[in-house]
Amino acid sequence: MQIMKKALLFVIFILITLSCDTNNEGYLIKGVIKGEEIAIKDGIIYIQKANTKSIFDSTQIKKGRFTFKGNLQMPDKYMIFMKELNYNIPIYLENTTFRVEALSHNLREATVTGGITQQLINNTATKSRDIMIKYNLNHILGELMKPDLSEVLRSQYSSVVNSANSEMKNFVDSIVVANPTSFYSLLNLNEVVNVEKIEELEKRVESFERSGQFQGNSYIIKIKEIIEKRRVLEPGNTAPDFSLLSSEGGMVTLSSIYKENRFTLLIFWSSWSSESMQFCKKIGEYYSFYRNRGVEIVALTVGDIERTWREKIKSENFSWIHLKDSQQATVTSMYNVQMIPHAILIDSEGKIIINNRPAQQIIDFLAGNLVNY
Repeated sequence: MQIMKKALLFVIFILITLSCDTNNEGYLIKGVIKGEEIAIKDGIIYIQKANTKSIFDSTQIKKGRFTFKGNLQMPDKYMIFMKELNYNIPIYLENTTFRVEALSHNLREATVTGGITQQLINNTATKSRDIMIKYNLNHILGELMKPDLSEVLRSQYSSVVNSANSEMKNFVDSIVVANPTSFYSLLNLNEVVNVEKIEELEKRVESFERSGQFQGNSYIIKIKEIIEKRRVLEPGNTAPDFSLLSSEGGMVTLSSIYKENRFTLLIFWSSWSSESMQFCKKIGEYYSFYRNRGVEIVALTVGDIERTWREKIKSENFSWIHLKDSQQATVTSMYNVQMIPHAILIDSEGKIIINNRPAQQIIDFLAGNLVNY
């Protein structure tokens, strides 16, 4: 599972009603890769569906030129690659004609044209670059990664990021509304499934299912699975139980912890994530106060090197319960953790009080509920 850092939501797909010449008989990809490598003069080039390892198609490349022909039941994202070259070329394939131009040493900067979806992806990238420049986001995001950034500047920079995200989101939303059951809208739905309200997500899924255009589509299946995970983790529901090994070597069961405490804060974090470290340090400032008033913290590390993990726990004096186990991926998936830090506040009956909110919101809640306790 890929864990993403806090950043801009610019991987959203712009949907717009456009006309183009589609090829009902299938797709045609004509490409050229320029360079001096022997492989592109006379080699094999491949296509595989994104997020899979199986080869979808292959063909010869001669003097840097290649052609793919085929037919798709429905559009999808694919990757064009050569085993001898670094990186790959993403293409949003559908039954129409495409043109691919690339340099062998920099496939990431390939130009792909053709098809409605591909055109919109290209437009998205252009819009994203324009906003990055407009708001000077390369600099701002770099500053936000600094752990010693003052709270005043952090607040100012975060406000700029929010404005940029809002501009991009408004641009996307207006076009999604115009194309509610298009493949482009499905790509967008897949991107926002963890942030949009469950009720809205369900309405959009129902629209796709009524249309019948994407029956059995892997995106629809994945989206429905995530919606169900999110529903289970809504405040008021019982937190899924699990048992993992602690840093001390003993087995820890979540339910045994929350039954002994007024509140339990479950944190998914990593020592390599600056956002995680900021979150834990902020919570850590109040831990002694919390602990004396019936609050325990259980922290589950995600993707850490054990030695680094233990060193960071010791150097930062994170003295709460720490878990690391071979089954952590199962628990991380169970709690639908997409980015870290991710925190869940649980009461003594195992009911979820707060799910995935900033540290300050958790601190404010505990401050208001631990008075005179």
